[in-house]
Formats: sequence, structure tokens, C-alpha cells
Amino acid sequence: MPTYSDMKTLRAEYISFIQQMGKAKTTAFTTANEIFGLWNNCGEQFFWDTIHADDNAIDRILTDYLETYYPKQIRYISGYKTSIRYFREFLAASVGDSSFSENVSEKRSRWVSVPQKPAQSVLTLTNEMLEEEHKIVLADSGYGADYALVDSVFKRFPSNTDPELVALKIALVDMTMSTNLSRHRQKIVVTELAEIITSIEDFDVRIRQGDLSLVPIIAKNTGNINLFSFATKYCTFHAVDVYGKDDYVIYDRVVKNALPKYVPGLHKSTLEGWRRDFNYTAYKKCIDDLLDANGINIPFRHRKLDHYLWHKYRKADESDFSDDE
Repeated sequence: MPTYSDMKTLRAEYISFIQQMGKAKTTAFTTANEIFGLWNNCGEQFFWDTIHADDNAIDRILTDYLETYYPKQIRYISGYKTSIRYFREFLAASVGDSSFSENVSEKRSRWVSVPQKPAQSVLTLTNEMLEEEHKIVLADSGYGADYALVDSVFKRFPSNTDPELVALKIALVDMTMSTNLSRHRQKIVVTELAEIITSIEDFDVRIRQGDLSLVPIIAKNTGNINLFSFATKYCTFHAVDVYGKDDYVIYDRVVKNALPKYVPGLHKSTLEGWRRDFNYTAYKKCIDDLLDANGINIPFRHRKLDHYLWHKYRKADESDFSDDE
């Protein structure tokens, strides 16, 4: 097995190399996640064995790997193969691994076995757990105050017909709920998003009715940026604060990282796929199934689950990306 720097440093160097190739930042991080997922899931030995395997064996190795760890990603196997090719180019150019300059026929062919994925230990939820964390969040001097402010403003300005008032609510959600819209000003600005929301026919009536299709409408906006997380929050606050209803669920980074701990067989890649494809119906069904399976029947169970997951896992390591990108 070749000797290189530690994984964290190697990953950073690889991402830098991909960006120097002229690839977008999102592409660099996506391919890095695919490559180093081999290491994280199966260990360093498997990682290097796969990278150095005969090209003819890659299909079999990746198929076994994805079927074991990310079965719903099988259709994206070509993307994983491209990521391996990029990584080999990186090794040849930046680290000086000459093995990739050899003729393919001269490379050794080895049988790389995918380590069996350990049985997932699924956590459980109770009504009492959700109620307790919900109370803690609301009593917090910082976060609780933000939630109270959003509640007050949405109650005072419930309608979504005036672009200026909608812009104020957008900015408030962005500031207090970390949707990071300001980081994407080159793709969409607040006034533009406000016009999009106010132009949606019967928006307020549909919020009151729990129309889930509003989320992808907002999330797709002009097509320049995926605002899935923001859209879930904007609709949720209107439903809860204005109409006292619990029809919507919030999606953000914390939920994406935490939810697989509670749902058997659920992967972060599946959640990311729902975000990418604007599939809010599938995402909400996943939440509903989780709550039903745990017998959660308290009022506002969606809202309290969000508070529970956010308060419990908010300090966990997060990626460099914002919720919407």
C-alpha cells in the first residue's frame, strides 16, 4: 500500500487539484465525498486496493461497494468511476505515483473484497424526548428568542402578497435560521425571491391547506439555485405560526446528518437526492413513517422533531456547504 499524507490532508489536496482543473467547487467536493467514502466506510487498505485495482475490476468492486453501502446510488456508478479516474490523475500529477502511467495491461488485477457493512444500530424516539428538547429550545436565551421573533413577525404579517413584507420575512428567516441566502447573491437576491413567492397563485390558501407542492415551487425558483432548505422553513413557519398547523417538515444539514441514525437503511445520499430532485413528498413521508414507527402522537410532532434533532446534533461536524446550494 502506498504511503501518503493523512486522509484529511490528502482530501484537501485532491479538492484543490480538481478545482485547478477548472471544475466547480461543488464538483470537487462531490467527487471527494465519493472517493473518500471508500476509506471512511471500508478502511484505508480497501481504499488503496480499489484505487490501484485493474481497471477491468473497477465495475465489480464499485457495484459490490454501492450495493452494500449505498444501494440507491447504483445508477450513479459511472460518476464513481469518473471520480476514481480524477483521483488517479491527481496521484500521477501531484503526488508522483508513477503506477498510473503504466499500460493498463501491465497493472496487476486483484480481487478486492468489500467489507461487510456492520448492522446499523437504530436509535428510538419517544414523546417525552421530543417534548423535553422542545422546551429547552424555546427557553434558550438565544435560539428561543429567535424562534419567538419569527413567530411574532409571521403572525403580524401573515399574508404573502406584498413583495416588501415578504422580503422582510425572507431576510428574517435567512438571518435566524441560517439558510445562507446572502452567500448566493450572484444567483438570486431577496427582492427576486420575494417576487417569486408573491406571484404564486393562492399561496396563503395553499399554505393553510398544507399544499406540499409549494416547497419545490419555491426551491426551484429561477433555476439558478436549489433553495430546498429555505423553502421548507418558509412554509413551515407560515403553517405553524400563522395557521397553527403542522403540515410541513424542515430540511437542513442537521436533519440530513442525524436522520439516518433513526431510520433503518436510510443514507445521507438518499436525503441529498431528495433535496437535489426537489422530492419533498418522499422526504416528508420518511419523516412521517419515522414518527409513526416510534408512536409519536403529540401535537406539532413535526416541529418538535426538528427542535429535537437540531438541539441534539447542531454541534456535530458540518460540511463547508450551506443548506442550500
